[in-house]
Amino acid sequence: MHPPYGLASVSFRHRALASLAARAPIGPARDVALAWFVCARLIDGAAGPEPLSDAARTARAAAARTWLAGAGLSASVRLVFAKLIDACGTATPPDRARIAKGVSDALKVTGDQLDAPSRAELEPFAKA
Repeated sequence: MHPPYGLASVSFRHRALASLAARAPIGPARDVALAWFVCARLIDGAAGPEPLSDAARTARAAAARTWLAGAGLSASVRLVFAKLIDACGTATPPDRARIAKGVSDALKVTGDQLDAPSRAELEPFAKA
């Protein structure tokens, strides 16, 4: 119970990814952590407990694609994240199986750059 003048606690998802991005040195390691954080937020908007509208998902995915184009990632890493962004940002209802495959594929390519808590946050998304 909160006092009448108190604020409700804010729940923040993906703390481990945010922490990893904050600790990572500037360069590809940080870009991978940030790309995962962006994609995790897109997944939440597409298939999370409170899904976003088609228009909002499409707009967020377009902004994520623009950011991804300028990120310092290799072509293979950029490609798996682009596919994951596309799975989350379609104008049609999200396909959970396609999102799960995108997460699984991206984890195969970038999993060695994540710490255990970050992987633990992402692995549930790989299940359809």
